[in-house]
Amino acid sequence: MSKAQQEVYFRMDSILRSKQDSPRLRAARVTPTEQQFRWMQRPLTIFVHFSLNTFYDTEWGDGTEDPSQFNPRRCDPEQWAEVIAATGATLAILTCKHHGGFCLWPSAYTDYSVAATPWKNGQGDLVREFSTACAKYGIDFGVYLSPWDRHEASYGDSEQYNNFFCNQLTELLSDYGRISVVWFDGACRPKEGNIQQYDWERYYRLIRKLQPDCLISGIGPDIRWCGNEAGRSRPAEWAVINRTKSYVDFNRENCRLPEIGDPGNGENLVWYPAEVDFSLRPGWFYHLAEDREIKSLHKLVDIYFNSAGHNAVPLLNITPDTQGRIPEGDAQRLRAFGELMKTAFSENLLEGMQIDGLEPESPLPSQQTFNCIMLRENIRLGQRVEKYVVEILREGSWQIITSGLTIGNRELKLFPPVNGERLRVKVLSSRDTPQLSHVGVYNFPLPPPALEAGTFELAYSPGKTRVCEVSSEHPEYPARLLFEDRFAEFSTDPEKRLPQWVTIELDAPRAVRGMILLPAQRDTARGLPADCSCQVSSDGTTWLPTGTFELANALNSPGYQRRFFGQCYPDIRFLRLTVHSTYNGETFFRLNRFFAIAN
Repeated sequence: MSKAQQEVYFRMDSILRSKQDSPRLRAARVTPTEQQFRWMQRPLTIFVHFSLNTFYDTEWGDGTEDPSQFNPRRCDPEQWAEVIAATGATLAILTCKHHGGFCLWPSAYTDYSVAATPWKNGQGDLVREFSTACAKYGIDFGVYLSPWDRHEASYGDSEQYNNFFCNQLTELLSDYGRISVVWFDGACRPKEGNIQQYDWERYYRLIRKLQPDCLISGIGPDIRWCGNEAGRSRPAEWAVINRTKSYVDFNRENCRLPEIGDPGNGENLVWYPAEVDFSLRPGWFYHLAEDREIKSLHKLVDIYFNSAGHNAVPLLNITPDTQGRIPEGDAQRLRAFGELMKTAFSENLLEGMQIDGLEPESPLPSQQTFNCIMLRENIRLGQRVEKYVVEILREGSWQIITSGLTIGNRELKLFPPVNGERLRVKVLSSRDTPQLSHVGVYNFPLPPPALEAGTFELAYSPGKTRVCEVSSEHPEYPARLLFEDRFAEFSTDPEKRLPQWVTIELDAPRAVRGMILLPAQRDTARGLPADCSCQVSSDGTTWLPTGTFELANALNSPGYQRRFFGQCYPDIRFLRLTVHSTYNGETFFRLNRFFAIAN
């Protein structure tokens, strides 16, 4: 037996001995349902966020917005579907009702819908128009229905509201043909002190009854949220998790953990694959101020490799504008991305490679360079590989070109262009005998890096911009840390009550058009600002209000939060942020950074 054969033998022996470790073996034998398997084959899925929010330039409506403002005069769901099809996506999910409660279909259970708008004289049904357009372009259709409803009077009366919600869910699942996915999030804020108790199990039973093949995503039993909205999966992304609590509690408490693949005692294992949601623009709804902040092709490729290329399915959000069309700049970027991905994977240089055992090996085309590899496991038999390396044979020696942890449904890796005589994949660790189903190498036309969305000038001068006044501060987390230590945080005194505020002084009078803050990055939910206001001043005495705002979605996406004012304020020296409430009702708030945005 050669040395190489001995190495393979010992690795196989190690894997076989690991079968005595029953939790790992049981995890390796968990498999997806047929619906989950088909969903995981999707290269890309699309979210469409469109509602009254679009016309009010907000991310979250509060339920008081006037439906008469909803009038997309050139609304064209077929244009949406055409652009979506051009990306290569095979599923589109529409925000039929967001947190503000406004419905894109004429629901019989509320007067807060398209029926109360001037659009098509109140006779329109955007859910029907878009689902029909999707069918025309061969795209499966899904619905997002927010359990949190800030308009509905019964919200907070748990039994009555759950009846109302199930009635609306029944409408969507009964009147619009086949629904492939129902997407739930878990947003919930008290109403007049009453916390709505969502009857998730009832919702699930209703979906299973009316649409048996429909998957439930987000807060649901079929597809889990990856834990962020930045387009990132974990270094080891397992589709099998140890579910020791309800799906609701798992998504609230476990989905952000850096490692969730530990099989535990092997008694509560389920197939629960990850979905990676992110937006083409910084926001989830259309904002005119973001027209020049579309993600570059380079960034989209990076996210794709960290989602579809890492055992997850990407959910890319697009934002129709106030005319009811995907803006032309967005459409061009989406079409270009679709064409790039179609071209990039059109030619596998290892077409026909025989795959078996721990160490599949194949000759490479002579002098042909490549910079990308795709690996796939046969997930119908489970997810098994825990660690691997890829090597090429050059001038008589094997050289590692890339390595990784999990493979699962699809693993994509980019590396500097290489060529060689042979290629092999070495599985170093696996929960059971590996079952690779595909090895492909490609010349991926990686777009050059570009200046990304979200770049703008800060009115900040190190050592000169300072905190000049606070309503209170925690002695261990003083306000000066906002500028002195980027890894530290500021907190107001928890013994005080909200509202609380902090004021910064700029190094010189500046024209200011907005503000940006970074919530505390440790234990992010605690003391997270929710309802805020901002004032500006040229002298620190006379203050001009710039408006109130809500840090919508900061709980799910706790990165930098930007707020542009309705106008540019000249000669501003002072900026004050006031926090009126926090997400969890604390009497204090916490921040990591706070800046003014210059004009």
